[in-house]
Amino acid sequence: MTTADNAGTATRALIFALVALACGHMLSTLLRTIARGIKQLHLQRCCFKGSA
Repeated sequence: MTTADNAGTATRALIFALVALACGHMLSTLLRTIARGIKQLHLQRCCFKGSA
């Protein structure tokens, strides 16, 4: 393997790692948003149950 091959492999590995990190961050944000929505819905049902 040449140095250029090693540099190309390292670059691809770095790009893959950055894409995986970005996907993980987006998934985490999505799940947090869903959890907040469920929590708000639950609070609305509990707090406003008697006033309807």
